[in-house]
Amino acid sequence: MTCRILILSAIAALTPTTPFDVNAEVPVPAGLQPGDSYHLVFNSSTFTNALSSSIDYYNDFVQAAADAAGIGASEGITWKAIASTASIDARVNASISLSTPVYNTRSTGSEKVADGFVDLWDGSIDGFPRYDEFGNENTIDAWTGSTPTGLRATNRTLGDVSGFAWCGRPTVLGPQWLTILQPSTLTQLPVYALSEELTVPDIEIDADFDADDDVDGTDFLLWQRGGGDADGNGTTHDVDLGHWQDQYGRGLNGALQTLSATAVPEPGSLLLISLVVTITAACRSVGR
Repeated sequence: MTCRILILSAIAALTPTTPFDVNAEVPVPAGLQPGDSYHLVFNSSTFTNALSSSIDYYNDFVQAAADAAGIGASEGITWKAIASTASIDARVNASISLSTPVYNTRSTGSEKVADGFVDLWDGSIDGFPRYDEFGNENTIDAWTGSTPTGLRATNRTLGDVSGFAWCGRPTVLGPQWLTILQPSTLTQLPVYALSEELTVPDIEIDADFDADDDVDGTDFLLWQRGGGDADGNGTTHDVDLGHWQDQYGRGLNGALQTLSATAVPEPGSLLLISLVVTITAACRSVGR
C-alpha cells in the first residue's frame, strides 16, 4: 500500500486523470497470426421476408446489420448474404477461396465454422453459425434458398414464385444448416452473412492506454490497475510497462518521443520515468 501511495503521489502532481475509452474491434480468431486471412459469418439479429428475388436486397440487408454493429462500412468491410436466388448461387454470391477459413462471431471467442470453400459447401461444417453481428447467440432459422452444396434450390430459392423457400438451422452441423424447412416467403427470418476476406493486422505497440493521444503518467496508472495492454495480447504485465517507458512522451501529433529518439524528454519527464520504475522495482523486490 505504501508503494502504491508513493507512485500515485509522484504521478498525480504531473498528469491529470482522464477516462479510459475502449473501442470495439472486428473479431480476430485466436490462433491466427498477423498476415493470416479469414472470413467471419453471422446469423443476423434482424429479420426479413423472402419475397424479393434480387440478391442485392439480401446483400444490402446483411450489410446494414453489420454496419449497425460497427463491423461493416466503418471498418471498410463488405458482407454478402449466404443465399441463393433464381439468378445466383449462394456459393458464388458469398465466395471464398479454397483454403481461407471461416469463423463465427461468438463474443467469447470465435469458433471455426469451415476450413475453406470445399468444407463450407460439402454438406457438413465444423462449427455453428449461430451468433449474430454483435456476437450474441441467435439460434433462429435463417433464409438460404439453397441446397446443402450452396447451389440454387429448384423452386425454393429466395423470391421464388411458388411462395416457399429453403431456410437453414444454425444449430446443426450437417446439411440442415442450409436446408431444414421450406416456410412461406412471407415469414420473417434472419439471413446468414459472410464477410469479405479479412487479414489479421500486425501487432501495434501502443502504450496510450486512455486513448487521449499522448503517453503519460495517467497511462501508467491504468497499467497499475490492470488496464495497460500495450501489445494487444489481452493481458497486462511487465512487458507492457517497458512499452510505456519506451513511448513515454508521445504527443498529440502521434510522433514518438522516446528516450532513444532525437527529441529528448523534458527533465521532469525523465524524472517521472526514473522515479516510477525505481519505486515499482523496489516494491516488487520487497514483496518477494
